[in-house]
Amino acid sequence: MSKAKKVLDEAREMQNPELDLADKGLSTFEELPGL
Repeated sequence: MSKAKKVLDEAREMQNPELDLADKGLSTFEELPGL
């Protein structure tokens, strides 16, 4: 979960609306809090 949170925080900092989930190693929305 901390990995997913880190990925989301980085995307917010960059103001990037798109995430490449496969590159980040995330496969399910359950891993992404706040979506």
